[in-house]
Amino acid sequence: MFADLAGMPPALFSVGSGDPLLDETLHLAHRWAAVSRTELFVAPFLPHGFTVFPRAITDHWTATLQAWFDARLAG
Repeated sequence: MFADLAGMPPALFSVGSGDPLLDETLHLAHRWAAVSRTELFVAPFLPHGFTVFPRAITDHWTATLQAWFDARLAG
């Protein structure tokens, strides 16, 4: 979390607002943004591992992830 991030590729971070690792994810996303394009997806009111819960936000996350990869692979 405190390593030199110079030269890192673009990154997409995701976290639930109820995740015990929320602060660490926000910190790393902020640091990463200082050196490379960074996107952050915060799922409101959801815990760690929110992507496995069958909810509308999970569908939104899946679409966001797919679009992010599509953009990276096309560019």
